[in-house]
Amino acid sequence: MSDVFDLLTKFPVLIGIIIGTFSTVIGSILALITTIITNRSQRHREREQWTREKVQEIYSNSIASLTILSANHSLLSLLSKEFANALKWLNILLIYQPQKYKEEFVTLPEEVNLFSSQDWKRLAEKYKNLKLYSDIDIVGQADALIAVKGLLTRIIKLASVDKRLHG
Repeated sequence: MSDVFDLLTKFPVLIGIIIGTFSTVIGSILALITTIITNRSQRHREREQWTREKVQEIYSNSIASLTILSANHSLLSLLSKEFANALKWLNILLIYQPQKYKEEFVTLPEEVNLFSSQDWKRLAEKYKNLKLYSDIDIVGQADALIAVKGLLTRIIKLASVDKRLHG
């Protein structure tokens, strides 16, 4: 041990080289760890932003398509392109729902299924029973209109509670 001490005291440059090398290695490791943490956090933020934008696009396109259908309820059978577009966005909305089993989202797959099969009577009954509208006069309106407006109201309510949009 004293031989090493004697050697180091005779060659102070050797001490500087050893300490410098050790410091460089530790600094490089810390810089690498910092870079990894920063990149990971940036990727996470970018992923959240991408998800927020996609979910916002899905909700807005679903709402827009359903709004067009509800505004043209007398032509519902003639609006097959808009119906297909609404159905596309509703199905994409189902795919992007991570909280499928939360209370607000539990019945959405069934509602979209009734919408896609154009079972207006059952869908309208469902929305009448849920009392989704207080501001819509549903007396005398066709089941198709009630179903479309009910689904539109549901999608708007889902968007208002979706934490991915308001995170």
